Amino acid sequence: MRPEARRPAPARRTLVALLVLTGAAFAIGWTQKLPCRTEGYGPGNHLAYTRMCYSDVHVAWTSERLDEGKLPYRDHPVEYPVLLGAMMALAAVGAHSAAQFFDHTSVLLLVAALTVSATTAKLVGPERARAAAMVAVAPGMILHGTVNWDLAAAALAGAALLAWARRRPGLAGVALGLGGALKLYPLLFLLPLLVLCLRRRQVRAWGRAFVGAAATWIACNGLVFAVAGSFSWAENQPARNAVLRFFLLSRDRPADWDSVWFVLQEVMKRVTDDPAWAFSVPAVNLLSAMALIVAMAALAMLLWRSPSVPQVGQAVFLAVAVFLLTSKVFSPQFTIWLIPLAVMARVRWLPFLGWQVVEVGFTMARFLYFDGLVGSGGGLPAGVFVSAVVARDLALLALMYTVVRDIRQRPGDRAGSKDDAADPAAGVLASTAAPVPA
Repeated sequence: MRPEARRPAPARRTLVALLVLTGAAFAIGWTQKLPCRTEGYGPGNHLAYTRMCYSDVHVAWTSERLDEGKLPYRDHPVEYPVLLGAMMALAAVGAHSAAQFFDHTSVLLLVAALTVSATTAKLVGPERARAAAMVAVAPGMILHGTVNWDLAAAALAGAALLAWARRRPGLAGVALGLGGALKLYPLLFLLPLLVLCLRRRQVRAWGRAFVGAAATWIACNGLVFAVAGSFSWAENQPARNAVLRFFLLSRDRPADWDSVWFVLQEVMKRVTDDPAWAFSVPAVNLLSAMALIVAMAALAMLLWRSPSVPQVGQAVFLAVAVFLLTSKVFSPQFTIWLIPLAVMARVRWLPFLGWQVVEVGFTMARFLYFDGLVGSGGGLPAGVFVSAVVARDLALLALMYTVVRDIRQRPGDRAGSKDDAADPAAGVLASTAAPVPA
């Protein structure tokens, strides 16, 4: 037997080992949430914070009226994007309690976690397949895997990048559109991909991805609009509210506890000696939008002027990180968005684990701070929590710096170079040379 014929076996063994590790880590995370499985899952409950077992999945059972047998969008609007409502409806089948709904949802999220690990292993290539273990053992994955439905969106994001890597941009766009109908962040991938495609003169491929994403996202939302419009809700709300509720809630919410805007708000309270000082909702919307535009423009310039075309993983990781740092909402579970992308961006074990340790410390501070807010007699003061938010943002910025440094130190952009082959996710971007922009 030729040596080449024996090569796939180690790759398969690596993948199987990775999936087993992912399943074991997911089981640890599920077990960690057990104290809230049958009691204490409410957002104001002392146990949910001291045990760090709070999950939006538990709360959704009653808040989205699934316990009443209501179907998302058909019977009432929900506060999440449309496909997430469909996942809720699927998990609610046969469930008669919050515990059963949580278990059903956990099964779906386990499938998503396995998909994230598998796609990451494929996207980093056989030479770095073991690096995908960072996804499986990441504390953020273990701690937040069942807090919300972010793993499902991450699975679709991984599938989209895998389709792109296999030179199927239209299919990649469809997966991005589906991911955007679960959590909006996969649609952010289109921005850095546009810059990379402009450099490689592959705009038609990007156009196919864009059309696929837009058509899929519009179709998902349009279908929900049609379904909602064909039923008479108890609330007597117009059908468009079923689709728009997520966007309206996002627009109308103030600066969230975990955002840089909350930190600035706390600083202004001390500067003005006014404990009631706060950004108005229109003000924080404008500031976060302006910050995002400026930061994305800076990222586009970096991707355009770097010595060589950056890797896809590097570009999308930086785009999502920029979005989170400038957004008025940066919930702890959003670290799931970044973890597989950080591995694709060639982040090494030590900085990766350092970032994750800081994330865990931030999450602990957050729960203890909330415990104080509900009047348990304990908890952390606001100043300590704000310091934890700052530490979390600085850790992410440090990780971004390592990626930016790698981008700027890469060798020249040459067709067929080792640099091209080093990016398993490049897809069409590895096929055609493009001059370095002046």
